[in-house]
Amino acid sequence: MPVRRCLPLLLAALLLAAPLAGAAAPAAADTRSGYELADGGAVPPPVTAAPARVARALAGGPAIAAVSPPIASAGTNTTITITGTGFGAQGSRSDVGFPSAGGVYWASGSTNAVNPDDIVSWSDTEIVVRVPNGLGAGGSRETASSGGLRVVTDANRTSAPFPFAVSFGVAGRRWAAPPVFLVNDNCPGVAGGADAVRRAVASWNAALPPDFRINCSGASNATEAARDGQSLIAWGPSGSITYWYENSTIVEADIILSTSYAWTAGDAGGSVYGIEPVTLRNLAFCLGIAWLDGIEPQGPSDAAKASCRYRTDGLGNMNLVALSPADRAAADYLYGGGDTNPPLLAAAFAADPIAGPAPLTVRFGDASLGGATGRAWYFGDGGTSTERNPAHTYAAPGTYTIALTASAPGYPSDTIRAVERIAVGGTAVLAVPGGAGIPTSTANDGQYDDVNGNGRKDFADVVVYFNQMTWIAANEPVGAFDFNANGRVDFADVVWLFNHL
Repeated sequence: MPVRRCLPLLLAALLLAAPLAGAAAPAAADTRSGYELADGGAVPPPVTAAPARVARALAGGPAIAAVSPPIASAGTNTTITITGTGFGAQGSRSDVGFPSAGGVYWASGSTNAVNPDDIVSWSDTEIVVRVPNGLGAGGSRETASSGGLRVVTDANRTSAPFPFAVSFGVAGRRWAAPPVFLVNDNCPGVAGGADAVRRAVASWNAALPPDFRINCSGASNATEAARDGQSLIAWGPSGSITYWYENSTIVEADIILSTSYAWTAGDAGGSVYGIEPVTLRNLAFCLGIAWLDGIEPQGPSDAAKASCRYRTDGLGNMNLVALSPADRAAADYLYGGGDTNPPLLAAAFAADPIAGPAPLTVRFGDASLGGATGRAWYFGDGGTSTERNPAHTYAAPGTYTIALTASAPGYPSDTIRAVERIAVGGTAVLAVPGGAGIPTSTANDGQYDDVNGNGRKDFADVVVYFNQMTWIAANEPVGAFDFNANGRVDFADVVWLFNHL
């Protein structure tokens, strides 16, 4: 299944907090060897990756045939084998790129000079690479995440993205003894904030071994992070998540939830964030579990994991209060001696088209990783299916959220869900006079750039659009032909179409 897009608009909407900071040098006044810092609000922003490396990932080149295993953990020394053709000989520019907060995490270590080279071996047809975790270009901690990985050759050619899922990531640090948090019930205007915090703690405790349970029974009046020997969860003007560590042992952690956000102890949505879901995410970070950044809407995605960095309505995880199988596997690995790669699934699918006028028939195809044998489709309008590759017709206009749950015998029953949204317009597109048929959207994005309906985008579409501009404005749904998004059909759309041939 091709991974379709990186959601630049969604990521832009996520820029709600201060930039992440990275590992700091030790302070002379205390015994810490460094700390990790992330924003304590709801949605930390992604860090911009090195532009030259990202440019390489936009070229064309070698072909990936398979990745084995298709699901693996990051930061655990786990290796994957990438097979295909055209990888060439390894050189200074040869690399494997994984999705991450900064856009691409490069396995060679070039994302940040302090990162190790995780490429184990390289030939023209096979690459062995460790699934990496380290520092992003901006100095914040990042990890390889689910989505499409890429191979870049020494000749500066790149493969198409190939589906791969990261089950969980770890930062190489853990507690030696169960942490004890004090909780300040000072969330502005919200009753029951401390109870919501403790529900999140209870969820993690259910996944941790009996001899390692987080204690959060105590109270505090503190509102700022401080290296004072006492871990804290509170609200304050400077949102942050900080843990201090000595060597690889975490010794203290403070979660300060930003008072600049609107909070609720109940159902979250829009710009109001849930205390329990966000605390569930922040506790993952404090336990040494890496945040994941894969949010490809058709999967494989990290959005259904507590360790996903982002919380938005569009991802369907604003009210995520249950740990995923991958989250539980991470806790078991760090504190229960669990496997680096336990049996897990990653839901993924293809949908075509994802936008168009009603009635709209969408063809779905299961592309889940890990050996799924069962599928449960939810089409968002009340329709369901258990077929592997169903088709579904949307009769009424609207935006529909589609979910796929993948399952298999012997795997966790609460499997991961991949989510996509289908946009159905209210007015059918008509054949344009002088054209060959019904216009189509060549990118399945709701823009009907195949104006003459001949099945492709070419100069003939520019001619038909120019000649029939008045007719299009009077008879077609404006949104389908308003290519430059200025709210009307006009000559500027002709120019846009010509420039985008």
